[in-house]
Amino acid sequence: WRDWIEVTGSVANPYYECIALAYEHSTGYPMAVAAVYGSETRVAWTRYTGRWSEPKIMDVNPSPRSRRARWLTLKSQRLKDSNRLMLLSLDEGYDVCAVEWNGKEWLKPIRLDGYVERYTTRCIDGDWEPENGKGRFIAVCGDRNVDEISYKIYTPEKGWDPPEEGKWYRYRGLTTDQRWVQVRADPRGVGHAQLLIGTVDDRRYLIITQWDGERMGEQIIATKYVGTLTYETFEIAFQLYGEPTERTVEIEVYGGSDLEDWSGLTWIVDSACTAPSASVTLQLYDYKAGRYPTSGDGYIHYTSSSTPNTDETVNQTITDNPERFRDGSGRWKMKATRVKRSSEPLRFKLDLVEFKPSHPQQTCSLELLGSGDTEPWFSLLWKIDSSWSVGEVNVTLQLYNYEDDKYPTSGDGYINYISSSTPNVDETVSQNITSNPDAFRDLDGSWKLKITGVKDSSTPFQLRLDLVEYQPRESAGYTASTAFTFTDVATDDPEELKFKMVGDHTLSGVEVTLQLWNYTADAYAQGGPGYLTYTSSEANETRWLNITSGAGDFVEGGEVKLRVTSHHRSQFTQRVNLLKMDYAYSSDKLPYDVYKTYLIRVYDGVTEEPRPYASLTIYSNGTAVEFEGLSNPAFVHADENGEYRLALKSSNPEGEVFKLYVLVGSVAAERRIMQE
Repeated sequence: WRDWIEVTGSVANPYYECIALAYEHSTGYPMAVAAVYGSETRVAWTRYTGRWSEPKIMDVNPSPRSRRARWLTLKSQRLKDSNRLMLLSLDEGYDVCAVEWNGKEWLKPIRLDGYVERYTTRCIDGDWEPENGKGRFIAVCGDRNVDEISYKIYTPEKGWDPPEEGKWYRYRGLTTDQRWVQVRADPRGVGHAQLLIGTVDDRRYLIITQWDGERMGEQIIATKYVGTLTYETFEIAFQLYGEPTERTVEIEVYGGSDLEDWSGLTWIVDSACTAPSASVTLQLYDYKAGRYPTSGDGYIHYTSSSTPNTDETVNQTITDNPERFRDGSGRWKMKATRVKRSSEPLRFKLDLVEFKPSHPQQTCSLELLGSGDTEPWFSLLWKIDSSWSVGEVNVTLQLYNYEDDKYPTSGDGYINYISSSTPNVDETVSQNITSNPDAFRDLDGSWKLKITGVKDSSTPFQLRLDLVEYQPRESAGYTASTAFTFTDVATDDPEELKFKMVGDHTLSGVEVTLQLWNYTADAYAQGGPGYLTYTSSEANETRWLNITSGAGDFVEGGEVKLRVTSHHRSQFTQRVNLLKMDYAYSSDKLPYDVYKTYLIRVYDGVTEEPRPYASLTIYSNGTAVEFEGLSNPAFVHADENGEYRLALKSSNPEGEVFKLYVLVGSVAAERRIMQE
C-alpha cells in the first residue's frame, strides 16, 4: 500500500456511510469524497492521477438550511470516453442533493427534495444507464409518506426531469414507504433490465424493481421479512456473465534448444479434442517480433476432426530466419488454443509437441578407385587412416558392392564413426570381410571406395587422407577358435560388460578376433559392440573388450559367450592365459534411507531415436519415497540425449516393494523396486 492521503480530519458522522469512491470510466482515475463534520453539507474530495490532488471542500446543498451529510453515493457513467460521476447526498435536514463531475470539474449542485422518508436510513440511491441505454442517471428516492417508488431522470447537459424540487415520477407497484434504496446498473449492458432497484419498506418487505430504459416494472417480492429496518441487510447485483455460448481451452508449452546456427525449424503437434469440429490455433512465439504470430511462419490454424477424440498431427517447417523462434538462452514457447461454439465444456488433449531445429551442414566426399586380382579370396581387409580439419565429423566409409550394385549402408563394406573432437588427429579404422569378400570387386578385379564426412556447421572443412589399404587374402591358412561360457550372471540387462584377456601365440603376426554371442541377433558379433580384432606381436598381450551400451544383447539366462579366433598362414598354437569378465547392472534392491540414482531414457517408439527435452511425469506409490530435490509426483524434462537421472530413497523401517512410474504423453512405463 502506498500514496496515503487524508481526505478530511473529521468525517460528518462515523456511524453512517458518509464517504464514497468511484473510478472515472475512461481514464480509470479514482475520485474519493467524504462528508466533513460541521453544520453544513460540506464534502471534501480528492482525485488520483498518478498522485492524489490536494483535498478541496465543496458545499453540495445550495439551500440555506444545509445540514451535515449522513449518506453519500458516487456512481460513474460506464460509457466509452466518459469520465462523468454523479454524487448524491442525504443530510440531517432530510435534504437530497446531487452534483455532477464532468471529468474536469464539479458542476453546480442542486437540491432534489427537501423532505424525504428518513435520514437515519439511506432512502436515496441512483446509477447511470449502461451502454445499451441512453446514458442517463436515474435517481430513486423514498419520498416522505409515499408508497410509490419516486424517481428522477438526469440527462447530461440538459438537467433533471422533472426539473422542480420535490417533484418526482412515481411508480405504483408493490412498495410502501421505502426506508432503504439500492440501485445497480447492468455492468455488461446486455439484458432487458438496465437497472435493478432494491427497496426495503416500512413493512420490512424487500422488493426488486426493474428499469428497462423507459419505465419501471416487473416487480417481485424477494422476501417479506428482512429482520430489521435499522441496518441495510441486503445487497443486489447483476450476474457478471451470461450462459456461455463459446468454450476456449488454451495451453502454453515451454521448452529448450541450442544456440547453434539453424537452417530450418520443424515443429510438430499431435492433439485431440473431446468436441468435434473445434477451431484450433497453434502459435510459436516470435521473440524478434515480441509476440505470437497471427499468420505465416509460426502459425497453424485448422478445424479439428468431426469425430471427437481423434488424434491429429500437424507440422510446419520454417526456413526463413528460424532463430527468431528462440530467445537468447535457446528457450522457446508454443501456445495451443481450441475454440468451440458450445455451452458444453471441452477438453484438449495434447499428446506430442516436437521442436526440431535443423542445422547447416557441410559435406566433404571423395571416391577412390583401385584394382586387385581375380583369384578366389578368403578375406578382405580394408583400412583407412585419415584426419579432418575440424572435430567431431560424422564419417562414413563405403566399399562398393558389385553384386548389389550399390554402396552398402550397413554390415560388410560399411564403417561409420564420429571423428576425434580434436581437429587434425590421425585415426585408423579397418574392417575384415570374411563373408563373400569377392562381392567387393568387379570381374576385372577393380574396386572403388567412398569417403564422406558430414558436420552440422556453416564453416567448410578439409579431409586429409594418409592411407588407404585394400588387402585381400587368398589362402585360408590355419585357424584356432575357442569359445568360453560365463554363467551365473546376476542380470540379463547389465549396463556394462568388461573383458580382460591375456594371451599369446607361438607365432607373431597372428590375426586375433574376439566376438561376443549376440542373443538378440542370434549370432556372434561381426562388428561394433562385442567385436575386437588385432594382430598379435608379443607374449602375454593384454586386450580389453568393453561394452558400454546395449550390453543386454549379450546376456541371456545368466550366460555370456565369448569366442577367441586366431588365424595365420602357418601352423601355430593359441594360448589364453587369463580371461576375466566384469559387469555392472542396476539392482531392484534399494538400501534403507539411501539415495540411489535411476537413469530414465526416452526413445521414439517408431524410429528408436532418443527424445531430447521430452516432458516426463514421474510418480512412485511407495509410502516413504522421496525424490531428491523434487516433489512426488514430479514434472521434469529429459536432457538433450533424451535422458533424465532421478535420485530417490525410501525410509520405510519395515521395508517394502513399490513401483516407479514414468509417463511421457500417453506412454507409460514402470519399474519394481524393493526397499531393504
